[in-house]
Amino acid sequence: MRKNGFLTVYTLWVGLIMVFLASSTCLLSVQFLKQIPYRRQCVQMDYDVQAVLRDCVEEMQGQSMAKKREFLQAPMRRCQALHPEYEVQGEEMHYDPIFFGYPTPGYVSVRIHDTKRHIWRWGSLKVQTQKEADGSYKTIILHGVRD
Repeated sequence: MRKNGFLTVYTLWVGLIMVFLASSTCLLSVQFLKQIPYRRQCVQMDYDVQAVLRDCVEEMQGQSMAKKREFLQAPMRRCQALHPEYEVQGEEMHYDPIFFGYPTPGYVSVRIHDTKRHIWRWGSLKVQTQKEADGSYKTIILHGVRD
């Protein structure tokens, strides 16, 4: 009798643990499926961040870093016009070419905040502006930086 009682209690505990594991797995899968629209939105925002960064580098082409030019403003305004729910922020940092000369390294950073879904995405590019032999300026992307 004792052996049967022990096996019954043991079986009940194993069954209880199995039910707990099955229900928690089900709950986790439901939570994951709920996140799919969020993940899609994040992928879209990552794409938008990279597009704004590429536009910023295109705006920089042919410009001397000694000239303080707001090359971030036009790409950010274009992104804001396409997605009114986004709040777009950008910043750039370059060494002063007067003191350091060319090539001038720097960073261009963009942050996008989806005000509707409260999601933030950001990205940075490490760039370098070179002075060519003909006197023109060329900005190249050294690599992307994950913040």
